[in-house]
Amino acid sequence: MRKAILAALAAAMLVLAGPGASPLHATGTSEASDRIDASTRRLLALNMYHEARGEGRMGMLAVGWVVLNRSEDRAFPRSIRDVIMQGADKSRCQWAWLCSGRDLEPRNSRMWDEALALADELLNVRPPDPTGGALWFRQIVEGDPDWGQVVRTARIGNHIFYARDLGFEAPRRRPGKRVQTARLD
Repeated sequence: MRKAILAALAAAMLVLAGPGASPLHATGTSEASDRIDASTRRLLALNMYHEARGEGRMGMLAVGWVVLNRSEDRAFPRSIRDVIMQGADKSRCQWAWLCSGRDLEPRNSRMWDEALALADELLNVRPPDPTGGALWFRQIVEGDPDWGQVVRTARIGNHIFYARDLGFEAPRRRPGKRVQTARLD
């Protein structure tokens, strides 16, 4: 069932991109040769929509930045698409919505339009990162995660964002990439 959902999602993204879809600019690297197609833009928007539509613009932007931050970190896949799809083929999704078995089509048109606009903004303008370079987030619950050595970087809406504890492990950014950060406390 999950494989069928993932296959349908991948097929829908290819159809929506169309045969002559023009690439969008800017990915997780500063290299001009990197391009994003319409299906990747849609997948990024779907991820922001499903993970944080109830958190408004700032919450969706923060989730988008987690995807970009992961694509720039050596511990994660390099492309935006691969970051979002990581583990989906083995039912170990990094994003709850992807393996939920629910209908993945956006229902709230206002928030979907906002997610698409934010995807464009993230890919083309690169607004400041409100997560402080976070690689993980979760809903607010008691206690800190047991994912290893992490440090809280931001609280945005009902989500807490985390990055590596730099006192524990050196940052693993890919060379040549500068990330703008902003901290919201």
